[in-house]
Amino acid sequence: GVSPGVRAEWGTKKSLIDGCRMMQAYDTLSINEAFAKEKLLRKYPFYEEGIIQLCVCYSEEGEPIGCAELYLDQNENVAKIEEVAILEPYQRKGYGSGLIKQMLNVAKQSGMESCYLVTTGSDQVKTFYEKLGFKQEEKLTTIFKYLFE
Repeated sequence: GVSPGVRAEWGTKKSLIDGCRMMQAYDTLSINEAFAKEKLLRKYPFYEEGIIQLCVCYSEEGEPIGCAELYLDQNENVAKIEEVAILEPYQRKGYGSGLIKQMLNVAKQSGMESCYLVTTGSDQVKTFYEKLGFKQEEKLTTIFKYLFE
């Protein structure tokens, strides 16, 4: 289950700073720091203009512990979730689920018909998204899609 009251924020000055810090810290674990910085600089204008919502997840103590990107395609009425990152000590505690559920709510309220996310699918990751109601679309690539009722 979701730990009660997972706090997620986006669209504020603070969440933008926290989210960027989070994203860079997380990326630095898998790609080198210079790359992580470069990637962030490339995406920052999109975050700043709200073209991509950079959603940040906070711990009970108010520390940023995760983030994800939400893109709402108004032409296609499709939402896309990318770059879901929760720091290791906070994984498997309901933070990721809480964050994604809030993002799905926003997408639905914005009139989106479906939401998809692309992931490098380990079985653990697949199970995680399937529990949230996503269905795997393609066998070749791991694309998950969420249909709003």
